[in-house]
Amino acid sequence: MSVILENIERYFQFLEDPKTGDYLRFHLYCYYREGSEELKFHRQWKITGTELALSSNSEALKQQRKEQESWLFQDQIRHQLEQIGKYLVATEERLFLQSST
Repeated sequence: MSVILENIERYFQFLEDPKTGDYLRFHLYCYYREGSEELKFHRQWKITGTELALSSNSEALKQQRKEQESWLFQDQIRHQLEQIGKYLVATEERLFLQSST
């Protein structure tokens, strides 16, 4: 049994912060419940103004980085769950954390 779902990206929430200084900051969140507690996995990254200026297509750069970070986020979640011996199960609206034992 896999500790994360094949379609876990469906539960990711993406956020782009307002530009601060010479960079843009982005976030991916994945919310889940453990018992009655609402918890989240989180990943953030930056794209500098220089990277944007050197890119021939800044929107494509942002999308490419989002896709790369999404893969890294899935790997991060997988490793965290393996370390604690738990896995995620899904309902229509949300994810729940379950013990492997």
